[in-house]
Amino acid sequence: QDVYLFLNRLAIQGRSRKTVNNYRGVIRGIFDNAFLKKEISVNPTNNLPQIEAKGKVKRRAAGSSDIQLVIQHRNDSDIARMFFVMAFAGLRRGEAVGLQYKHIDFEKKQIHVCQSCSWDGTKPFIKPPKTEAGDRIVDLIDAIIEILPKDRPPEEYVFFPAGLPPRRILEGDLNRYRKATGITATAHQLRHSYATFGHGAGVDAKDMQHQIGHSSIVITQDIYTEIEEGIHKNIRDDLNAHYEELKKKTK
Repeated sequence: QDVYLFLNRLAIQGRSRKTVNNYRGVIRGIFDNAFLKKEISVNPTNNLPQIEAKGKVKRRAAGSSDIQLVIQHRNDSDIARMFFVMAFAGLRRGEAVGLQYKHIDFEKKQIHVCQSCSWDGTKPFIKPPKTEAGDRIVDLIDAIIEILPKDRPPEEYVFFPAGLPPRRILEGDLNRYRKATGITATAHQLRHSYATFGHGAGVDAKDMQHQIGHSSIVITQDIYTEIEEGIHKNIRDDLNAHYEELKKKTK
């Protein structure tokens, strides 16, 4: 019953079906091990009822109004600059938090993404990328170079000059920034927006895969396909509207 209540609480909190099942599998494995060592006589999770958790939700790009606000407020603060870089360089939130000046080549207009910030409870720490694709060189647009301070110490964190923030402090800073600007987009939505930006600029999906750091071209192509579907829908709407206008003239 305790295990069921724990898993059900995860589902109520909004965790995905995959996440809940992962927890379930780990717990079952712990009890299996205890059973094999004869520390318990039966695995209490064997007949655990299925937990109704939500399925995987497709994350979409930030809306155009959010992107306009990110551009408008790009130089308001360190957090504002971080949002701008996530939107127009495709960095994950942890990658942006862990970015140091030694990773920026202002002459070549590139950054070397080779680490990210994570948290052990609330304590921040630096870790390497999870995949080989995550370690990458990202080309920067001129607007990013323009808003980043120059001549800073190499070890200084670009958006957190006072040092890596505890999770609670970071979340508070992000929430205050969103509330002050009206931005609703998440960091992951900004990454999708960067793919949209690249598509609009005519950047090949393979090149954008490297820029974003996707481990598979399929992920990038899925985003590009979603964009194309939206474009085709707009084309159909325009053609239908034009046809209706023509039809009116024939009456």
